[in-house]
Amino acid sequence: MEQAARRIKDKGSTQWAHVLHGAEADSLKNHLHKHEVYIGIVSDEIVAFCYLTLTASQWDETLWEDVTVESTANVYYLHKLALKQGWTGQGIADKFLIGLQQKISENYSKKVAIRLDCMAEKSMLTQLYERNNFEFVARKEDVQATGFIAPFNIYTWYSS
Repeated sequence: MEQAARRIKDKGSTQWAHVLHGAEADSLKNHLHKHEVYIGIVSDEIVAFCYLTLTASQWDETLWEDVTVESTANVYYLHKLALKQGWTGQGIADKFLIGLQQKISENYSKKVAIRLDCMAEKSMLTQLYERNNFEFVARKEDVQATGFIAPFNIYTWYSS
C-alpha cells in the first residue's frame, strides 16, 4: 500500500498521502483482525492487496447514500486496491479482481454486490473496473476527500 501511495504522490496527487505518514496502520490492523484484507500472490510474493468490508464506512455512506441496489444478501465495499512496485501493467489487477469475484460467487448462494469508488480523473482505474464487469453507477461531483475536493465515480458489481 505504501508503494502504491508513493507512486500516486510521484504523479502529483495527494490521494493516499496519509498512508505515507503511517496513518493507515491502525486501519490495516483493524481490517486484518476482521478478516477483511485480501491479497494476490504470484510465485510466493504478495503483489496485490485490498480491503473488502461488509460495513460501510462514513466515506461509503457519503458516496452511496442516495443509491439503491438490487436485493442482495450482502453488500461489500472494496477499498485500497494496490499493486506492489514492479507489478503494474501486467494484468495483475484484472486477475486479482476476477479472482475476488469468483471467490465471492462461490461462497454465497444469494446475490452479492461489491461497491467501489475512484477519482473520476483516473481513467486507468475506470477502465480496469469497467473491463471487469463493474457497472458505472454515478459520478459524484465535488466530493470532500482527505486534503482535496474531486469528482468520484462509483461502481457496482453483482454476482450471478
